[in-house]
Amino acid sequence: MLRPRPVRRRLALTAATALLLAGCGGDDPTVEIEPPEEVTPEETAEPEPDETEPPATDDGVDAGADDDGQATDESPSVGPTPDPALVADPCAEDQGREDEGFITVVSPVAEQLVTGDSVDLVGCSNVFEANVQWSLYDGDGRELDSGFTTAECGSGCVGAFAEEISLESAAGEPYAELHVYSEDMSDGESDLADADGRLHTVAIPLVLG
Repeated sequence: MLRPRPVRRRLALTAATALLLAGCGGDDPTVEIEPPEEVTPEETAEPEPDETEPPATDDGVDAGADDDGQATDESPSVGPTPDPALVADPCAEDQGREDEGFITVVSPVAEQLVTGDSVDLVGCSNVFEANVQWSLYDGDGRELDSGFTTAECGSGCVGAFAEEISLESAAGEPYAELHVYSEDMSDGESDLADADGRLHTVAIPLVLG
């Protein structure tokens, strides 16, 4: 029995299409082509630098850091320093003490860093004959130097004193201690004097640079 011609024509076209696809090496007549990936301007822009990072110097070392990259303080503390107002008027806070013996030192101050070869001794006192004594010791308590200065007033009145003390005897020492005092003139009868016969002793430790 013969098939109708239109049916045979469709079968022939189908067979021809199959042979054509086999010759091209593919069984699937449908070929999908993926569109190129779109790149947005935000993805192509370079990231902005982190402003929180410290700027680098020309030699590759961060500013404010040492050779090992450790943070450093460009302005190290120099320790306590005398109050300029008290140095200008050392008896400002001692008025009215005419009836008591005392010594107040406003310069130098405890733990002060002294980088020169001398230090200014400034203070106020009410001591016998206005005679203010001082002694300089090294870190082991050995006396290096001693001397005295005279206050503007003493023996029942308040007076300021000032003296430049040489530190040459402490050369090479990392620390020193300055003692400011008055001598006991009562031949040991005063209960206020220490074992060395000193009164109103003020001890000021110093750091020598």
